[in-house]
Amino acid sequence: MAKLPGDKAPASYYHADTSDLERCQVVVDMVRSVIAGIHTECFPSENGREVIVCCRHSDALTRASAVMLVKQFLRRQPLREDYRYQQAHVIAFANEKGGVAKTTSCINLAACFALRGERTLVIDMDPQANATVGLGLEPAALDHQPQSLLLDSAFGLEQVISPTAIGNLDLVPANSGLAAANLELVKAVGRELKLRTKLSAYMNGADGAGYRYVLIDCPPAVDLITVNALMAATHMIVPVQPSYYSFRAMGLLSAAVAQLYDSLDPRIRMLGILVTMYNKDEAAHRAMLELLRDRVSREFGPYVFPTQIRRAAAVGESEANQQPVVITHPRSSTARCYQSVADEIAERLVEVRYAA
Repeated sequence: MAKLPGDKAPASYYHADTSDLERCQVVVDMVRSVIAGIHTECFPSENGREVIVCCRHSDALTRASAVMLVKQFLRRQPLREDYRYQQAHVIAFANEKGGVAKTTSCINLAACFALRGERTLVIDMDPQANATVGLGLEPAALDHQPQSLLLDSAFGLEQVISPTAIGNLDLVPANSGLAAANLELVKAVGRELKLRTKLSAYMNGADGAGYRYVLIDCPPAVDLITVNALMAATHMIVPVQPSYYSFRAMGLLSAAVAQLYDSLDPRIRMLGILVTMYNKDEAAHRAMLELLRDRVSREFGPYVFPTQIRRAAAVGESEANQQPVVITHPRSSTARCYQSVADEIAERLVEVRYAA
């Protein structure tokens, strides 16, 4: 691991009486912003019941001041379970199988919300950067390295948010460099919480407070980038094709989420399963849709969205124009489907809020 600034400076340690690593990370970031030149980091203790905060500086008084601030900020910092992203819903779009219209669904639903006057943010976490292209930005032209969001503690979300041509819709773009984060995160402390920490810090500020929806486009793999997205999200939508392989990938994703609940502390809740690329005239599609509804309803509940996203040539044309289909072909059958799903999402979020 690369040496961080201040690695050779004397250190003072504080054993925080909490196992909430994310809460402590927010606190040490606050201390670093207050005391110039201090290097702070935190990591879980061996027994896992407390977090050790390390403050490095050549001056002993500065280190003592930093430790004192850590104690004060920890007393003021709310516990993680009491925290909300202001009024925002953070929705991850995930499926281990590619080619299921995951990105298409993410950007079109984001555009639907934005067109209704809701301030919306799309976070592209896929190194393929299809959401970035689909919202009109060129991945090769980015003036930053997108992996820095996950790898550099001093790199804030506000540094990478770009406006799109659609009013009320902003984007955190990606490019192929994001793939490097998977290798670097393997050896990082708190590696699963990098995006959640950055998103929490931003949404708790004045700029982030205006967002109503944050939609995260995940890569087609359950890797550390996807795990970061799932740990940051409040809800998850799983787009699936009416095919056996897509259903099987959905099962693998469910197993991965279950493992997160066993070993970490995710906030995420299933919001719905969205059937995409559907053709009601194909008997195989109708049969797979009924199989999915029956299986999911029996094992989990009514999670399958009533509206299916139909196949249409308009989608390909919109992709060529680097815009969502709800913008380029607002009266097409596919656009109307996405508008209906946006209604269903809003209704489900209200139901989930009152049921919580």
